[in-house]
Amino acid sequence: MLPTGAGKTRIALRIALEWLGGHAGNAVWVTHRSNLRDQAHQELQKLLALESNRVPEGAAKTLADRVEIIMLGALEARLAPGQTPPALVIVDEAHHAAAPSYEPLFSTKYPLRALLATATPNRTDGLPIGIDKIAYSVTYRELAERGVILIPQFEHFDVDDFDWSDAAIKDLADKIVTRASDDFHKIMVLAPRIERVTDFYQALIDRLGEDDDHPLSEDDIGYIHGGGNSAGVSNAEFLGTFKQKPRAIYVSAELLLEGFDDPMINTVIVTYATSSMVKLMQAAGRCLRYSPGKKQAFVVRARNDALAYHFDQRWMYQELSDYLRPRLEDFSYGNATELERLVRDILAANHVPEEQAARVLEELSSVAPGQTCKLLLHGLPYFGEREVFWSESSWEARLETSANSESLRRIFNDFCARGANIADPMPLLHEYGARFGFQSSFTPASDWRMYADLLTAMYRAYQEVYGNGARTADGLHRPFAPHGATTWIRYVTFHYVPALNPVLEQFLTDCYNAVDIAAKYLTNVSLWNIAIKIPVPLGPCEAHLLDEADATALSAALTHIRNVLRELPPARRCAALAAELAELDVSASLPLRVVQRLEYFLTDAGMNQFSCALTTRPDTSS
Repeated sequence: MLPTGAGKTRIALRIALEWLGGHAGNAVWVTHRSNLRDQAHQELQKLLALESNRVPEGAAKTLADRVEIIMLGALEARLAPGQTPPALVIVDEAHHAAAPSYEPLFSTKYPLRALLATATPNRTDGLPIGIDKIAYSVTYRELAERGVILIPQFEHFDVDDFDWSDAAIKDLADKIVTRASDDFHKIMVLAPRIERVTDFYQALIDRLGEDDDHPLSEDDIGYIHGGGNSAGVSNAEFLGTFKQKPRAIYVSAELLLEGFDDPMINTVIVTYATSSMVKLMQAAGRCLRYSPGKKQAFVVRARNDALAYHFDQRWMYQELSDYLRPRLEDFSYGNATELERLVRDILAANHVPEEQAARVLEELSSVAPGQTCKLLLHGLPYFGEREVFWSESSWEARLETSANSESLRRIFNDFCARGANIADPMPLLHEYGARFGFQSSFTPASDWRMYADLLTAMYRAYQEVYGNGARTADGLHRPFAPHGATTWIRYVTFHYVPALNPVLEQFLTDCYNAVDIAAKYLTNVSLWNIAIKIPVPLGPCEAHLLDEADATALSAALTHIRNVLRELPPARRCAALAAELAELDVSASLPLRVVQRLEYFLTDAGMNQFSCALTTRPDTSS
């Protein structure tokens, strides 16, 4: 499961290439829309042009000869008896797999290996899509931390109704054209229906005509829908032309929501009310993709208070169901000691019962930095003052780790899928207990007791969010805000963000590649033995990380050169150094330009200036 903007197509193609490198047969790429077919072809070309060093040898021929791109309508015939079974089937936008047209995927007479990629693994109609387990997922937060996408700024505008009067359309066009000369660089306007596409387009053209000094021209504004486009060419040609423009405004309905890729779009205008998170994720995903020089992304939407929770509470969150609107909290830690302190503080601040707190801390002791570590807090009845609820209320807690993550999420999500409106959880507890291996027990920290209390809190969250729970005697004491997060469920995520060694941070201040080196260091802190840097001609410096083997090789090389030079008069040392460097045999991973400039490290002063110990390093001063 990869969010919109994460590059599902390219990732799937790389997997296909690697798989085909070791297996006979072809990969079959299945798409249900013609523009997705065009995008797949484009990604094939980009993959070879931009990442040729990351694809197997002969990838171009493999792609041409062994990757079949077919439309969905041809799937049944391709998998029919008598056809050569594919080595791999790739399905993009796999949330459509509940449709009958995908049935051939699940009814072949032979085992079929398939890669199903989607940003939205749950259908809004609740139908199964044939996927029992998500093999890999990544969140928007993680993608943003890796620099793959931008987290957008959310703005809203008020409209009297979504029929869009001429005055309302004119007002919106004014706002769009005004911002298009400033921070809205490339804009996608999503109209509520096809009939309104040309209305919005004409209003934008008219408004632009009132501005004599605007960076856009009329040719930079266009519309597109299933029946055609403003340029009167094929839709594929229209999109190809507009993708080349650094600044432009597209107007469309939902045609561009799946499969369209223009990384330069930095603004999406959503002009219709929707309660579909699938549609909002797809719409917002159009502006999140990273592009060189792109610094900001904007999602401007018609106000819809019912969706406020999703935007305020990390709305693209996928691990637990958001049906009950759990309050999401995030903390970062740099080491195990800091993580334990955070957890202890949260348990104490939320008055978690002693037996449960002890169990949480015991389970926490087996969690290594970077492993799954989340805290699911569920509330207890509270009858104090609303103003001090968050400091005085009591909560129960369950630590989610790699060992229990699947069972905890399945129980939570299954109860949500059932509607969470079951007041007596006991029959379900017996069902869950038989499935996940826990028995009836009412001791405070037992699985049975904790899940019983969790399901009860979830039922009360359902009443609070969807019923009259906020107006009961208990609810009157809880500060629930309409359209906000529930006051009964909190989900705390602990993110491992190891701090950069402060000595290394100072050492890298004059290095042009400091950011890359810091990232490499944090990927595996324990691997690196020493950091070194060499002056770049005309400045600044270039840094390198050495593991123990490379540090030992460097130490041996320096010791040898020092011993040779000490035996010679100063007049002969330059020539001798050049000769030694030319013949030096060092670790293959030690960069040649470092080897050629080892003179910077021959003296104690040089070692102090151009190296930084990250662990106890081999002695390089002999």
